[in-house]
Amino acid sequence: MYFNRWNRGTVEQRFAHYVLIDDSDKCWLWIGPTSNGRYGALGVGSKPKEVRFKAHRIAWEIFFGPIPEGMKVLHTCDNPPCVNPFHLFLGTQKDNTQDAIRKGRFHFNSAGINQYTKR
Repeated sequence: MYFNRWNRGTVEQRFAHYVLIDDSDKCWLWIGPTSNGRYGALGVGSKPKEVRFKAHRIAWEIFFGPIPEGMKVLHTCDNPPCVNPFHLFLGTQKDNTQDAIRKGRFHFNSAGINQYTKR
């Protein structure tokens, strides 16, 4: 389906339009717009009041329902463009930081500031 500003389709249709599924067990890659060059992003609502959400959060809500307030949607695969709902789990910011430390993606730089490392 072709989408334009007059024919936007449902969130689910637009989401599916930007997902590349090679194998249901592997990462489902987001091939649409991004919010920061890493995580997928999709606008929801009508312009000019459209709000952009991260694609992996939309995946969670499509497959599992609302995300509780204060919770993050984290990746088991550590692949930012992945929107496979079975590669996602809910956690707090502390859980996200601990996950990054456990997987070696978190370190202190020379200034002593903690930061995530890109894969």
